[in-house]
Amino acid sequence: MNKINISKLKLKPLKILDFLNKPYSAFIGSAMFIVVLTIAVVGSYLLSLGSTSIAVSSIPMRNAISHIDTLICYDGVEISKIEYKQMTVQTTLVIEEEPKQQFFMSDYSTLSYGDRSARVNILQCRLDELGFLNIDELTEYFGPATKQAVLAFQRQHGLKQTGVADTETLTLMFDASAQKYFLTEGTSGEDVRNLQEQLYDLAYMDKTTGYYGELTTEAIKEFQRRNSLEVTGVADSKTIELLYMPEAVPSESYAKQQRRTARIETFIEVARKQLGKPYSIGSKGPNRFDCSGLVYYCLREAGSNRRRLSANGYSQVNDWEKITSMSSLQKGDLLFFRSSRGSSRVGHVGIYIGNGYMIDASSSEGRIVKRSCMTRYWRTLFVYARRPW
Repeated sequence: MNKINISKLKLKPLKILDFLNKPYSAFIGSAMFIVVLTIAVVGSYLLSLGSTSIAVSSIPMRNAISHIDTLICYDGVEISKIEYKQMTVQTTLVIEEEPKQQFFMSDYSTLSYGDRSARVNILQCRLDELGFLNIDELTEYFGPATKQAVLAFQRQHGLKQTGVADTETLTLMFDASAQKYFLTEGTSGEDVRNLQEQLYDLAYMDKTTGYYGELTTEAIKEFQRRNSLEVTGVADSKTIELLYMPEAVPSESYAKQQRRTARIETFIEVARKQLGKPYSIGSKGPNRFDCSGLVYYCLREAGSNRRRLSANGYSQVNDWEKITSMSSLQKGDLLFFRSSRGSSRVGHVGIYIGNGYMIDASSSEGRIVKRSCMTRYWRTLFVYARRPW
């Protein structure tokens, strides 16, 4: 059937104008149609309103008798549909303005948990439009998600938080003064905790509490600053949306940790590739090494600009974190050992690779080896470790 289908707009019955050879104007919702030019060919065309930007295009329009009926659109919302049939085609200039969805609730009687009706669907549409409801599919059922959305709306608008869409709540919700969803200092709830979890994952916070206090405000400000958003400390719709997007820029500490992790992995991988190469005192690679030469070579390959030092020299680098217990070792740490039980001077260095093992240049074995550093022998000689990353 030849028809023009107009959806997602609340329409009133329109009189069909005389379209014969002269221009006309009509407003349908937010879209304006100016009919011009001359009669052409009969055919089938579909016009959908819903573009998100102003656009000008030429489309056909046809003259004929029309009728109005109703259909279910947007998950249960009834709107009017104008259907034109067997029309004579005219070339038409169409200027489309960005449509604004408007949802109307004529009956403000209470809606609550467990209700099922088309009115619940209209409620969900409005909550979704304001940003309070985030579900995959709008329905006619007042379930847990709808209740949480109503609670959040009531909290933000200073209403009694019942989770019931009573007359007062519905009246304000469908009024032009209703606020879009945001989170700010002083609020609390599961949605605040969810927000904090996103901030935690990006290393802007180190814990979640469910309360939007000073720490959350500062974390949001820092997130907004690093992501080129307006710095307000308020989690508005743009801020919240970006927190859940892959392009969200993490905190500087997170970025440093990522760089550190990458460098440690490279550091250890380079060390593994040297296994079996010969030991040679004073050598720093790439074909033969002593213990400090191996460390220097691997550090440099992993991006460090630390110059070549002796094992004792590396042990004295104070800007590297000092680790005094072998139980606190992490992958990539440098292990420092005395030359003998009676000595107080560091004479050997190895690279800790995890699970109680190290890679080092062994003078006794004459090559680069992987071996346990948790034996009684090495524990006796252990002085401390340093974390170079």
